[in-house]
Amino acid sequence: MQHIAGNNISMGGGLIIMKGAVLSRKKLKERLIAWFFAINGISTIVLVLGIFIFLAIIGLQAFVHISPFEFFFTTDWNPTSYVQPSWGILSLVVGTLY
Repeated sequence: MQHIAGNNISMGGGLIIMKGAVLSRKKLKERLIAWFFAINGISTIVLVLGIFIFLAIIGLQAFVHISPFEFFFTTDWNPTSYVQPSWGILSLVVGTLY
C-alpha cells in the first residue's frame, strides 16, 4: 500500500480513496441516520398527540348529555334503560383497582 502524504491519497490494489471523501461519506451517513431517527421520533410524538386529541374531542362530547360528576362518582351503569339511562363508572373503576 502506498501513501502520498501531501495529497492525502491512499492507493492499494488499484483502489484510490481520498480520505476526505470517506470521512464526508461517513458523516453524511451518520447525519442521514440521525435525521431518520429524529423524523421518526417526532412523527411518533405527533401521531400519539393526534390520537389523544381526537379521543378527547370525541369523548368530551359525551359530557353534553351526562354530568361529569355523575359519570365519575355514581355506581349505576345502565345505558340501555328506557326510563332513565345512567352511566356511572365508579364501581367499574373500584372493581378494576381492587
